[in-house]
Amino acid sequence: MVSAALNEYLSEHGNGETFDGLLAKPPIKELAPFDGSHPLTDYFISSSHNTYLLANQLWGAASPQAYTTALHGLAARAPARCVELDVWWTSKKGPILTHGHTLTGSVPFQEACLAIGNAIGPNDLPAWISLECHVDADKQPQLVKIMEEAWGDKLLSLKLEHVDGEKVSPNDLRGKIVMMVEWYPSPGNVAEVIIKAPQDDSSSSSDSDDDDNDDVKEMQEYRKSHKGVQPKIYDGLAKLGIYANSFKPKDGWLEKEIVEPLHALVNISEMGGDDIPHAEEGKSRSLYVVAKLFKGAEKLEWKTKSIKDHDADPMFLSTVEWDWEDDDLVFLRVELKEDVWGRDQEVASYTLLVDRLATGLRFWPLFDKTGMPSVGRLLVDVDFKVGA
Repeated sequence: MVSAALNEYLSEHGNGETFDGLLAKPPIKELAPFDGSHPLTDYFISSSHNTYLLANQLWGAASPQAYTTALHGLAARAPARCVELDVWWTSKKGPILTHGHTLTGSVPFQEACLAIGNAIGPNDLPAWISLECHVDADKQPQLVKIMEEAWGDKLLSLKLEHVDGEKVSPNDLRGKIVMMVEWYPSPGNVAEVIIKAPQDDSSSSSDSDDDDNDDVKEMQEYRKSHKGVQPKIYDGLAKLGIYANSFKPKDGWLEKEIVEPLHALVNISEMGGDDIPHAEEGKSRSLYVVAKLFKGAEKLEWKTKSIKDHDADPMFLSTVEWDWEDDDLVFLRVELKEDVWGRDQEVASYTLLVDRLATGLRFWPLFDKTGMPSVGRLLVDVDFKVGA
């Protein structure tokens, strides 16, 4: 049932649009057909963090079904092409997935691997596996065995013979499961690479020389402190990081050339509401909307005034205007919050890329606090103006 306030708004400002007509319109622009022929480095990968969790990252439940949902997409949520396996070892259950040192649930590692394998078809874009491994190297062969048995030929275990490694494209890897394995430096080799770098670059400044010397000293200390220490990643597992090696960079990595490892992946990681999630029966509440625009480290934020909501169809009737320099990765997040004493509670939210926003009147879907689609929607009127 459509509220009288929403019907009145559409009658006065809808330019002939009807409620049912707006429901049929997608919240984002229709995308151009995907071109998967370019090298992997030309793409951003839609990624899922702590994929196995169904809700809160401190005490939420976990399920292997979460991998199916992430890889296939759900409602207005686009599918992810990179999912995370956060694996730990237990004496009773063997390898499990869980958010360590929290109260979250767990999933058997094998069940998650089976779910991933079943979700990948022969012509699908590759599924990237971000493996966060908390298992000692001597037990990691069992992880490799489980993955090989669950994924079979879908697991990419060898380099592609027909294509240059630097030119591998998503199309080349269709139907494959590609491991992203944690990479740790071999102290001697890394030190040599960094030592040679200043000699090869005669134009480097004294500042960069100092930076390089600092890196050399750090690697030399690393080599001394790790002499005789067992590797964190078993060799058979490390070899699966064929086209993706993950590492945690230090400040300034964007301005430096990554010499080693090859194939490095860095984890970086309005309006009226309609039928929003309801308050407790018989109770009213005050609601407001927060809009946040994210562009790199920059964040712009704006919010409406709080209004009383009695029937889950609040009308905020507010406008937000922002100016920013265009970029490939500018995100907009809207949060519907309940105004309560102390810490306000998030009721629902929606996040999307700005360059995919469809203009005009649209209903944006709202997701609840567990990340699942709610029955609620937010009516927005979107407009863009590009400066000279």
